[in-house]
Amino acid sequence: MTNPNDYWRHQQSAAPHAPAHDPITPGLPLHSPSPMAPAADDAYPASAASSDPYAINPWLMVAAAAIVFVYSGPIFGSLYPLSTGVALIVGFMVNAVLRVGAPSLDAGGRLPFAMLATAVTFWPMMRFDYQLATSVPAYARVRNVVRLVLIGAFFSLAMLDQTGGRFFPRSFGQFARIFTDPSHLVVFAIGVVGARWMLAKANRVRATWDDAMRLVRLRPN
Repeated sequence: MTNPNDYWRHQQSAAPHAPAHDPITPGLPLHSPSPMAPAADDAYPASAASSDPYAINPWLMVAAAAIVFVYSGPIFGSLYPLSTGVALIVGFMVNAVLRVGAPSLDAGGRLPFAMLATAVTFWPMMRFDYQLATSVPAYARVRNVVRLVLIGAFFSLAMLDQTGGRFFPRSFGQFARIFTDPSHLVVFAIGVVGARWMLAKANRVRATWDDAMRLVRLRPN
């Protein structure tokens, strides 16, 4: 038979002479934390970057932009061969016209005009190249093959060829050596495999690159 004087056993976990517990908030379970208890450390992320798995370190972006600027020739030349090729042709044409029309200008004096013409041509050609690749699947496939060949060639020249300018062959013999010399051919194959992985599997790198191209308006939004 229940002792009526033992009602305290059903209200608190200690003897009657012990300090009483805080009253339970209505609607909360018996063992739930206090409403004023601090949240767990991972309940609220410290910053937006910590909750975003694809957040980019701004200093890393600055370093990447510097590398792209220094090696802009082989990077854009291999990724966008049509745009780069047309822009270079226009630059050489402007240089030739100035050589004839303004003989007082030496090579250094003609260079700024040629570079400006190259940059002005490159901008619309990049946008046209993107639209062409997204609307004509055959062009996108051909461009991808050309990209792999050019990246492999640049990689082979940069690693092994010390007789001329790095990345760019200065003669037909340098270019032919990429495919005839066994060591160049092996490095060429490694570059092609690495480029294939980068273009097909590196989704985060490609997404960051696409955002950067849209930021500088080299690609339509």
